[in-house]
Amino acid sequence: MDDRSDPGTGVPMLRKAMGESVWIVGVAAGVLWLGLWGDAFVMDGLPRGYEWYDYIENASAMVLGPDEIFNPFRRPLHGALVGALSGQGGSLVEAAQWVSALSLVVLVASVGLLGRCLGGPWAGAVAAAVFPWAASTTEAARWCSSYPLLAALMAAGAALAILASGPVPVGAG
Repeated sequence: MDDRSDPGTGVPMLRKAMGESVWIVGVAAGVLWLGLWGDAFVMDGLPRGYEWYDYIENASAMVLGPDEIFNPFRRPLHGALVGALSGQGGSLVEAAQWVSALSLVVLVASVGLLGRCLGGPWAGAVAAAVFPWAASTTEAARWCSSYPLLAALMAAGAALAILASGPVPVGAG
């Protein structure tokens, strides 16, 4: 019998879904840790992070238009997201912090998916739940720079590439 459930019972499909749900619970626990104990979603308006001023200035240039000075070393994705999130007249610092906080949510989910793909559902759950315990992880959720966004995009890309490559035997590598 294959993995698909019998239309009458649905038991094998339900059992598989229950086995996979453990890593989703781990991701939820990691995000909860970020929010409750790490204060990742507390937008205090205090800018921080490496060269935060340059990133806020680039976001301002994205909002105000092409006449403003844009640092070409800093690519426009972060500035465009921050500018769009701040709207006209909104706080660029808080918008940058929201981009970082949401990036950390993606990062926790991606770490969980990487663990799930490489070691199974329990490995994904533990990876996602434990990853935010590092103080630098929760602190990065309030940075005004693009580094949390970059980390999230890299981890999501790696997780999706491994997921798309097909099943990976547990313990491979």
